[in-house]
Amino acid sequence: MGRPSLCGKLSAQILTEYGPSGLLPSERELAARYGCSRLTLRKALHLLHDSGLVASAPRNGHFFTDAGRGNILQTQRATPTLMLFSMEERLRDPAHTYMIGGAVHQARLSHVNLVLRELADKESDFDALRGNANADGYIIAGAAPSALVEALTADGKPCVVLGLLYEQADAPARLCCQQLLLGTTHIYREVGRHLRELHHRKIMVAYTYGESRDIVEVIRSAFSSPSSGEVSLEAFCPPLMRQERTPETLRRAAFDTVRQLNGHTALVVPEGHIYALEIIRQLQCNRIRFPEDISLVIQGCETDWFLDSYQISCVYAEYRDQGMACIRELLRQLNNGRSEAGVRYTPAQYIMRQSTGLAPAVASQ
Repeated sequence: MGRPSLCGKLSAQILTEYGPSGLLPSERELAARYGCSRLTLRKALHLLHDSGLVASAPRNGHFFTDAGRGNILQTQRATPTLMLFSMEERLRDPAHTYMIGGAVHQARLSHVNLVLRELADKESDFDALRGNANADGYIIAGAAPSALVEALTADGKPCVVLGLLYEQADAPARLCCQQLLLGTTHIYREVGRHLRELHHRKIMVAYTYGESRDIVEVIRSAFSSPSSGEVSLEAFCPPLMRQERTPETLRRAAFDTVRQLNGHTALVVPEGHIYALEIIRQLQCNRIRFPEDISLVIQGCETDWFLDSYQISCVYAEYRDQGMACIRELLRQLNNGRSEAGVRYTPAQYIMRQSTGLAPAVASQ
């Protein structure tokens, strides 16, 4: 065991085991506890002596100093603790877990204590959380009742919501809540321009979330110039309820989506999880080639693994980025000493793989 790690273990126990009396066990006991030689232990204790955390007295052994205790307390207080809440049913969505994974990753990079807390689907009474959640800031991953936000922000601590509130219009304006969204408008405007340049004129946008409907209008705006010609842009949302988002229902949704393709030359899927992967599989089962028969633009997530194998244009997934951005946003507010309300859009990255082909009718000319 190296001395730096041993010093850390010794100093970390000041507030737990050694804190009340400040007196450390004997060198023999400490060496046995940490599985090291007494020589290694003494070198670690010397480092703690030099830093002022530990002092010694003849026949009294080693003890933590009051100054050392204060330094460790200050260090622990400097490490923020953030709490991430998620409704239980959202955890069944693979994209949602990608978002949480991004938050966990950024918390590790930022040396932040992140606590995950799962809430029951039908839970609606959050009064017990008011002032008792015991964290420096809160994250609500995915759609959640506004009552949860109101309970968490009752003590004025910063709160970031990743996604829409169920009762968006009824959320009180006084809440110290920052709704964090990654801008997708410019991404899908670029998708529309990409398809326009490839002469696609019959396009389907398939999605399983109602809020993806706006993406259709964003893509349509790319064809608004007079030189674009007529374009048929169809939105399709399979009959899939939010609470039914299981792998099996997503497979059925993909099957229904592929059945709706009727002369479409391009298919845009603003999702990158099981639904998108099953669409790829259904196209293959129906011997529909891409990009020869149809061009695919799929939002990257799990589909990133297949980009080198399939001729697919990919829009970079914002799920993981969104989770990382929420940690950075809370740290920004904590460092600035304030909580903020409103909506904050963070920059979104995108990758357009130039693998989508020309519209089949154009390519055959």
